[in-house]
Amino acid sequence: MYGGEDNDQLNGGRANDELFGNRGNDQLNGNDGNDTLAGAGYAIDDTSSDYGVGEVDTLTGGSGADRFNLGTPERTVNGTTVSKGVFYTASGKNDFALIADFNVAEDTIGLLGSASDYVLVEQSFAGAGDSSTDTLIHQNNSGQAGELIGVVADVTGLALSSSTQFTFFS
Repeated sequence: MYGGEDNDQLNGGRANDELFGNRGNDQLNGNDGNDTLAGAGYAIDDTSSDYGVGEVDTLTGGSGADRFNLGTPERTVNGTTVSKGVFYTASGKNDFALIADFNVAEDTIGLLGSASDYVLVEQSFAGAGDSSTDTLIHQNNSGQAGELIGVVADVTGLALSSSTQFTFFS
């Protein structure tokens, strides 16, 4: 299921769903099943590379083993090769994916590149869940937290080296 250019709310059903928000501040709800959710840059006809610029997308997987993609591999769309890219990389802390219900026992986060391309920071982030500590996913900037691309609400103890929590693609 694909969103459009505006702020969309996409709701999956009981089966395994694929929800792609495209542009705008989207709310993606997988509901039941093993769902794949990506807030930005996946529309069938999207050949741009400004994935998630200026957007805050809320991704809620629901029950099941869900995958939250914060990037895209190189792909071909309508005969045009589209560059790979990391989502939400243009506005500091003003564009990111909020992963609202990450379950460490069954969900995964998909990232472009490798673990060394990212830094995890545990801190409370305004607007992410309750007042608990969250995990912020940043691009690695010479060993420091660079551009914020994702916030995992109310979850700590994540490790980029854990293949059950993170998967990487090129």
